Amino acid sequence: MIQLRSPSTVLTALAVMGALAAGPVRAEEAAPRPLEVLRGEIDRVDQDLLRLLNERAGIVAEVGRGKTSANAAVFRPGRQAALIRKLSAPAGLQSPATLARVWTAIIAGSILQQKRDFTVAVGDAGDLGIALLAQDYFGAQPALVRLASADDAISAVAAGRADVAVIGLQGTWWQRLPAGFHVVAAAPFLTADPSVPPQALIVARQPTDPSGDDRALVLLPANAPLPTGGRVLTEAGSTRLAALPPGTAPVGVSIGLYASPLDARRAP
Repeated sequence: MIQLRSPSTVLTALAVMGALAAGPVRAEEAAPRPLEVLRGEIDRVDQDLLRLLNERAGIVAEVGRGKTSANAAVFRPGRQAALIRKLSAPAGLQSPATLARVWTAIIAGSILQQKRDFTVAVGDAGDLGIALLAQDYFGAQPALVRLASADDAISAVAAGRADVAVIGLQGTWWQRLPAGFHVVAAAPFLTADPSVPPQALIVARQPTDPSGDDRALVLLPANAPLPTGGRVLTEAGSTRLAALPPGTAPVGVSIGLYASPLDARRAP
């Protein structure tokens, strides 16, 4: 009998099995084997998945010990984005949406292995949509605390009551991030139209974590020219928040970056 190492692994295993079972599958037409045989094959694969999840969890535990000694962040948004992109790139029987949600759950389990009280503060000002974006990005496992404002969410991170803050683009909070804070990700990561700007930004008191395909976030004067391919996400007073494409020469005041979104439209 295979023993699970933690509750997070149980939840992750369930997410994998459920998502893979629900995902669209287009196999070549062939005479099907008897259902009893096919169900036995699925059970075998499920056991293989569980064994591999436990093997992965053992490696994550070792990584966690190394991060603790180095005081390194457990949340690696760039690595997460790069991994999901890589796994979604090959043509296969599962859609990018299915794969993204499966590995979001796996990564959430890994984060909780390394920091059981990992908490997401949502400064949503009563906008449930921002909380749903946070849950879509981090999965259902990490604790999520809804707060009244962006400033409250950032203060929760500053005080150690939360690890990250998920905040909509409204207001002027992006003009006054505390020292050591950066925008490290954006939501949604998986989108049906990558040309649409993000609806929320994810802020943490940690360095940025490039994914290899990122949009730089900069503060620009309202009358400054926008670099080619750049886009204004929001503006207030005499300042604009702009997202710049990869390879753009540095301009303005940098406040972070986020991974370019993953296109969910590729058919499996």
